[in-house]
Amino acid sequence: MISITRYRLYAFLLTAAVLTPFYIGLSKLQEEQSIDFKGEKTSFYKAEIEQKRRKRLINKTCQFLKINQTIDDILPSYLDHFIVDDTHKLIYCFVPKVACTNWKRILLSLRNSETKDPLSIAGNETHQANVFKTLNQYTLKEIKVKLRDYWKFVFARHPYERILSAYRNKFEESYVDYFRRRFGTEIIKKFRTNPSKESLEKGHDVKFEEFINYIAGLKVNDWKKQFNEHWRPVFDLCFPCHVDYDFIGKYETLEADANYILEKTGVSKYVKFPERLHSYKKLPTRDVMQTYYRNLSTDLHRKLFEIYKEDFTLFEYDLMYL
Repeated sequence: MISITRYRLYAFLLTAAVLTPFYIGLSKLQEEQSIDFKGEKTSFYKAEIEQKRRKRLINKTCQFLKINQTIDDILPSYLDHFIVDDTHKLIYCFVPKVACTNWKRILLSLRNSETKDPLSIAGNETHQANVFKTLNQYTLKEIKVKLRDYWKFVFARHPYERILSAYRNKFEESYVDYFRRRFGTEIIKKFRTNPSKESLEKGHDVKFEEFINYIAGLKVNDWKKQFNEHWRPVFDLCFPCHVDYDFIGKYETLEADANYILEKTGVSKYVKFPERLHSYKKLPTRDVMQTYYRNLSTDLHRKLFEIYKEDFTLFEYDLMYL
């Protein structure tokens, strides 16, 4: 186990060792872009400038990581997270635990002109099989045309926050037993000494450290087969080094980014992005990060960081966030 002070020191050293060359280039890029804000008075224009910066940063990062490839390098079956709205010519790559339920509600609302309030659509309805058409259902020729002509967007979140959100939602306070029985029983069997018969049967009491040990032990030679979508890295779900997105959103700036997207694509007159429900009593994941992560070993942090290093660099996250 490591204390908060030792953890912060470790986080700083690891971030510095892995990302220093990248952030040197980033600082120069930020200096170049800073002058673009002069004279811009509206949030809309500032959002446009920020997008230019984020996309240039993605391109430079892909070059730095040597992942400069095209959509031809991706098997069509791997494009199953790209939701296609042919009516409005939109493509949304959804990332679980990054507000994807509300974005799916938006897209369903646009499909049904009578649905004014996206929150009137039940969350589980948005996740039903075949409710949306995805890019993998088209021919390769159609895929290339849509990726060229449609407006494409994706949202990212700090990798550690997203993992914790998945744990809290699927294991800690789950309303369904699927994840506990499918993954929880396996995790407990592999990582717990002398587990109870009930735990082995139900997988209902998975500890956070056990969950992280499970993720850290997954093989990364085939992300799609090894990782469930809720903890599969964004870079392998949505391929930002292969797809030229029109908008790179952040969970940390969700409201402003969402408003920009709806305005930019001309659908703000039909729908509004849902606000966080006031009746939602659970503390935001961001507020409890240290409580969960501070007791993980240094070695476990290192393994976890290695798995998500592309997400850290592509979307400007670091370990000092904790």
